[in-house]
Amino acid sequence: HFPASISSCQEADAKIQMQGVSNHSNYCQTAVAQCLQTRMPYLCDNALADPELAQDPYIQAQAIRSLLYVPLTGTGAPLAVLSLENTLGAHMFTQENIYRLSAIARQSAIVLENARLYHDLEQENEQRKIVEKNLEQLNHELEDRINERTQALQQSNH
Repeated sequence: HFPASISSCQEADAKIQMQGVSNHSNYCQTAVAQCLQTRMPYLCDNALADPELAQDPYIQAQAIRSLLYVPLTGTGAPLAVLSLENTLGAHMFTQENIYRLSAIARQSAIVLENARLYHDLEQENEQRKIVEKNLEQLNHELEDRINERTQALQQSNH
């Protein structure tokens, strides 16, 4: 039983805040906070026996034995946390699992960053189109005023 999930998060003023996750029963807060603070994979071979994690409500409710959390780190703050959890036994994750999940996390962070950049570019293009439309309208108004003034001058000269 290896559920995998991504929890969105944002780091601000040394406090870890979860965005889009209002129910803390969906993840182990202690492990996520540690993973985000260090920006390194967090591995616990037996969460139920770990004095730091055993009291976490999520660990207790889900009876998580082994867990592996890896941050998705972009150019700035961590973007999210990718998690693997196992309820069947302790010591279920290996260095190979850390390596592979870290590779997935790196690729996922690139995808998320590219999506954000693409979204920003689309917004910038929309703003540029609005400005261009406004400039075009102002140019037409200016041309109309110039034509009116030219006609008025021509009529006053005759």
